Amino acid sequence: MLITTFESNFTIAYIFFEDLFDLAKKIKPSIIFFDETDAFGLSRTSGDDISSRRILTEILVHIVGATNRIQDVDEALKRRFDLRIEVPLPDQCTRTMIVRLYMSQTYAELSEADYRRISDETEGYSGSDLKSVCRIAAMQPVKEFMRSLDIKMLDTVDVTKLKRQIRSCSIADFQNALTLYLPHGSTGNTPQQRSGLL
Repeated sequence: MLITTFESNFTIAYIFFEDLFDLAKKIKPSIIFFDETDAFGLSRTSGDDISSRRILTEILVHIVGATNRIQDVDEALKRRFDLRIEVPLPDQCTRTMIVRLYMSQTYAELSEADYRRISDETEGYSGSDLKSVCRIAAMQPVKEFMRSLDIKMLDTVDVTKLKRQIRSCSIADFQNALTLYLPHGSTGNTPQQRSGLL
């Protein structure tokens, strides 16, 4: 069972949480996983709505959650996690492996030195950030090719032959992608994509 959004109306959300936990008890064993735990587990204040307090009390039972903003999660909620696992940002070797993995699915001409350079230039990037950078880099040759096409000719051309005319992804495409994309943790840049990217 996965919650991907959170109701802004706390009364409706509380009813939803009650039903969710009732259902979980009926179909046990079950795990309720909350992504972006900070969205509903913010630190409590004296001015909180009663429904928001009830929601937090209800989820202080048995939960599994994930957040990128642990500093914003209520202290009482944090204490309820018997085990906390911090997943650090990938190191240089791991970044290289991630880029290799994503680029293995594309037509790319990257040398060992290119992979090292990409890894060096992406310090502070998460796995998700690297995936986005790879996607942006891989799309550069496609965009370039599409701009060069005469749209009128598309109906008469064999698409398979067209694909062969697209150049391979290069280190220059990565350098361009890195100017268009900033990692999630960048100061003053959230989310990470700069305007005009796609």
